[in-house]
Amino acid sequence: MARPFEDDEDDFNDEAERLTKEIKVTIKDVEESEFYADLCNDIRTSKKFKRYLDHTLGGSHSHVQVVVYALGNIEFSFRSQSQLALIIALTRDFPTWILPEIEVYDPCFSPADKIALKNLGCNVLSIDEHCSRRVERPTLFFMPVANYHSMGDILAANWLPFRINQMIILTNAMANPCMELRVKMFQEFDKYNIDPYLLYLHKKKSEKDDRGPRKFRCKPGPHPKGWIKINFSGRKISERLARFGYVIYNDKKEIVEKMSGRLEEGDEFEANLEALKQALKSLLLHVCLTSSTVKNLLIINGDNLSVIRWINNNGKAPKKMRKSLEEILLLMKNFHCFVYHIYEEANLSAMETVFNIEPTPCPCPSPTIGFNKRNMCSICGSTFCCHISHLLSSFD
Repeated sequence: MARPFEDDEDDFNDEAERLTKEIKVTIKDVEESEFYADLCNDIRTSKKFKRYLDHTLGGSHSHVQVVVYALGNIEFSFRSQSQLALIIALTRDFPTWILPEIEVYDPCFSPADKIALKNLGCNVLSIDEHCSRRVERPTLFFMPVANYHSMGDILAANWLPFRINQMIILTNAMANPCMELRVKMFQEFDKYNIDPYLLYLHKKKSEKDDRGPRKFRCKPGPHPKGWIKINFSGRKISERLARFGYVIYNDKKEIVEKMSGRLEEGDEFEANLEALKQALKSLLLHVCLTSSTVKNLLIINGDNLSVIRWINNNGKAPKKMRKSLEEILLLMKNFHCFVYHIYEEANLSAMETVFNIEPTPCPCPSPTIGFNKRNMCSICGSTFCCHISHLLSSFD
């Protein structure tokens, strides 16, 4: 099934390279998660699982083969990326009983998916087995978004004792049958020439897992009429120092605020969270003072994949990030928000503020006062003063 708004001119190799990098980031996030730590601990300490694994191996084999069905489309789904990262991490952490090569197939794989999977060491099957492989050796079937039909097919193909006894099936809950209906509705809307970008955002709001079309990630996206937009970014500059910045556009597509700051102790994730938090605070002040309603429509763009996932609840942030994340989510409740990941080249406006080393004006009551070399106001001591008067006049 063709994806809505899919660009036929996409450079599949370029997208595959970006996907490969994203999956590597995702593998690291998975490995550092509490869920994965608990899962690995259960596998290592469960006597019941150990007995079942020994029974599956049967004494004549030392490893299980991994076959992945129903993974989903990793080019368009963050959830599919996380599921792939999980099984790759497991093969790395349990090499004593899991073979390193993963065989994988899903009929919805895109060309970029297949290239990225090969880059990650997976063997992409060329033939659709219809989830009906008959096992000849111990096999772990990983089926993260399986439906009743595919699960029934794999069981029916192996409904003999010597086959069933060589199978391990790792899966989530069955797939939501409403998913196909939502995709069909999405395609029907496209027939009526509704703004593709707003339609994409509407879909993304209901399905935060959606990674979206390439054309909305690799260049600055359209700016729909009546919407405010925030671009934010953060970078680690040295072992301790991190810098951050943001740009706010009003509903007339004009830049109304560009701000940069620094964290004396922090990493790029904390810098990104700080940038977005300060941008939302500044924007909220304007909304409160003007009692605006139309300007509560907000698009948020960021280039840090992990941070975007945390905000969209597609992953759990590390403990030290959770306080800042909670503050951001609380501020976001004041807006009708869409938050999505874009590539660095599409976020140049925010990245330029990150590396801006020029003194930044401060709204304190003195026209000659600005930030010093430590980026701190000599009057209020703030490391991140906002251009309140400029913001208010620009939005009017």
